[in-house]
Amino acid sequence: MDISFHPKSLFRILFGIILVLLTLNVVSILINVFYILPLIESSQTFYGFNYVNFLVRLFDFNEEMNVPTFFSALLLVICAFLLFIIGKSERFFQGKYLDWFGLSFVFLFLSIDEMTSIHELLITTTKAQLNVSGIFFFAWVIPYGIALLVLSVIYYKFLKRLPRTTVRLFVLSAFVYITGALLIEMPEGWVAENYGFYDPLFLILYTCEEFLEMLGLSIFIYALTSYKSFSLKIA
Repeated sequence: MDISFHPKSLFRILFGIILVLLTLNVVSILINVFYILPLIESSQTFYGFNYVNFLVRLFDFNEEMNVPTFFSALLLVICAFLLFIIGKSERFFQGKYLDWFGLSFVFLFLSIDEMTSIHELLITTTKAQLNVSGIFFFAWVIPYGIALLVLSVIYYKFLKRLPRTTVRLFVLSAFVYITGALLIEMPEGWVAENYGFYDPLFLILYTCEEFLEMLGLSIFIYALTSYKSFSLKIA
């Protein structure tokens, strides 16, 4: 079976989808803030309220189990698949393949986490153990941050073996993704704790968070499909 990709074309498609989802998220936020919330606060309703509310939740970046969540999980699955295929190719040519399989497992776990919100379960446990708040309001960032540091140490030598262009793309994608997934999540938690989940700054932060996560994953997919031109024959 021959598998080949055109990295730039694939990235353009993914980036176009991200822009569409970003636009729909902004529209959802505006409808929620200026129409739905005022009606709820005034205990009023209108014909089709549930339908409109459903559509808003369907594209809001801050909601779970909706279109943006599915797309993010899909990007993670694609990353896991590409890493597995590269690992299989390295194994076929007697190269060092375990690192690729390890990363494939990590991204597969993240895709499951994206759909099931496993990390949310760590918030209560971590807060109970460490008694944190403020920028650690979403306390899952602590165990995941530690796991990221450990992973970085483990894969340092792996990165050194890769071509420079691939390394740069890997680092860029990681920086963009981690900025969204962890670094923005911390001030986002502080805003949520002090001003609520509908504060304008919180809306901006979670929009940036999800946008950067999807963008980072798309860059990583571009990096993987660019690696060795990603034209492989799988037995």
